[in-house]
Amino acid sequence: MKLKTEILRDEELLQKLRELPEHARAPLRAAIVASVLDVQTAAINSIQRGTPTGTVYRRYRGEGSYVEHQASASGEPPASDTGALASSVRWVLDEDGLTGAVGSNLVYSRALEFGWPASNLEARPWLFPAAEKNRRNVVARIAKAVRDALAKGAK
Repeated sequence: MKLKTEILRDEELLQKLRELPEHARAPLRAAIVASVLDVQTAAINSIQRGTPTGTVYRRYRGEGSYVEHQASASGEPPASDTGALASSVRWVLDEDGLTGAVGSNLVYSRALEFGWPASNLEARPWLFPAAEKNRRNVVARIAKAVRDALAKGAK
């Protein structure tokens, strides 16, 4: 992925979890999937449902017709135009299923998130705000799943 975000990562804890039997890790994987889905949904919603206040552009569509698009202003999530960015937001799990990531493989996703001074494009963050919006729920969900997994593994 060209751009992804992490909420938490503790290598020592991950190693302990990897040593647990499969039946103890399964609920943790489910919590991680639910968490990355929450972040993915929030990111897509911020792109598709935002209320942009930037410049209005008029683009020729052919046969004498035009389409207008209102861009986002600096600091707002990007306003959806073609739907490519929203459609590109994906989540993945690592091989062991104990860590996940949300991001986009579009080259311009990073430029939108952080800005691109060479092109005079100011940041229009969409991924990190989605992760922050879900941080508390993700941490609570995963912490409970870790406690449950460690308890099951001890049995």
